[in-house]
Amino acid sequence: MSKKTMGRLSLLCFVIGVLLWSPNLIFGYGSGLWLLNYLLGPVGIILSIYGRNYLYTFLNLLTTFSFFIFMFLGYH
Repeated sequence: MSKKTMGRLSLLCFVIGVLLWSPNLIFGYGSGLWLLNYLLGPVGIILSIYGRNYLYTFLNLLTTFSFFIFMFLGYH
């Protein structure tokens, strides 16, 4: 795969990771879909490292650890 394709797939992993949180944060519906962030985040990190796009590495790292970040910030 080319670096551009890996970057796009990494961005897709980030966007899906953000969308997985939307039922919990926006709609207040307790969905367990956010658990898929533990699978998609590392995949996005690996793809972004191979694609040499370190911004996407950071963003996917945030989605991977998003549960812990929300708990630290006081997620209700």
